[in-house]
Amino acid sequence: MGQWPIVKLDFGLGVLNNFGEAGHPVTPGIKAVGPAAGCDHSIAITTTGKAYSWGFNATFQIGQDGNDGELNDIMLATLIDNTALREANVNWAGAGGQFSVITATAPFKAND
Repeated sequence: MGQWPIVKLDFGLGVLNNFGEAGHPVTPGIKAVGPAAGCDHSIAITTTGKAYSWGFNATFQIGQDGNDGELNDIMLATLIDNTALREANVNWAGAGGQFSVITATAPFKAND
């Protein structure tokens, strides 16, 4: 019986190293302080309060749409850039089977 190799693990999911779980990074250059891992997707919160996600995306659980609005799995960490988070400071993320939850503080606006 052989030994399992010791590898550096990065955020990532899946069973065939489609999303980085065998030590091949999917978060190049991102300084993450808050990871969240679902069954087949991951989210990383950065030191600057942004959220990046990647993985299986069958129900848009990673907050990304694919090319031309189609569902596509995201292979590399991609900034979640939508109107709800664009100017917000993300401070926490959680992930489960086919869902994700992100909390953030909204930017202060003098007229609010």
